[in-house]
Parts: sequence; C-alpha cells; structure tokens
Amino acid sequence: MKFCVEFIDECSGTNVRQAIEDKREASQEPVQPYLICLVPDASISKMFAVVDNKTVEINSSSFVKGLDILFKIYHVFNVNYPTGWSRFLSFLEWGFYKIDHRKLTNTMKDLITRIEG
Repeated sequence: MKFCVEFIDECSGTNVRQAIEDKREASQEPVQPYLICLVPDASISKMFAVVDNKTVEINSSSFVKGLDILFKIYHVFNVNYPTGWSRFLSFLEWGFYKIDHRKLTNTMKDLITRIEG
C-alpha cells in the first residue's frame, strides 16, 4: 500500500466497510493502518482510522487531527510507514514530535531549522 489516506465521495453512496474489504482483497501485501475521509464537498464530514480491518471513527473533521492519530497508531503498534509516506512521516517524527532524528535527510533538517527559526 503506497498511501495512508483514502478520500471517499460521501455522495457516491460508497459503503465504508465495503471500501475497506475491497482494499484488503486488492492488496498484494498486508494493509497498513490508514485514514478514510468522507468528503461530500471540499470539506471532510467524517474520518475513520482503519487498523487491522477494524474501523475507529475519529471525532474530528480536521485532517491534521486525523494525521496525528494515524501517526500515533503507527507508533503504538510499531508498524512500518508505507513506502510513499515514510519521508513525510519521518519528518513529522522528528520535526514535530521530537522522536528520532536518525532517519532525516539534510534537506529535512534544514527545513525544520527554518521552521523553528
């Protein structure tokens, strides 16, 4: 799985449970934790964290809050980041959560220095 966020048009009538099952069946690898965001228009109406085929509703429509919860899920369950998101989540890991700086590239460290400065 390359992405850890899936946006579903709420008006399309897509069933969240069916979308989760479809993703699991289509995957060649284990499905890592991810977010499902229901979007009826340009904003998020509902958000779910999907972990090991279990769905937990996130009581917020803030995408930042959803990413925060997803990030914490990866750490609580000690799961590797999806390939396409590993640099971004490593950046958050050190830049915002101050967890581990060994994975950062020099460019990431420079960006964090600029943000903090």
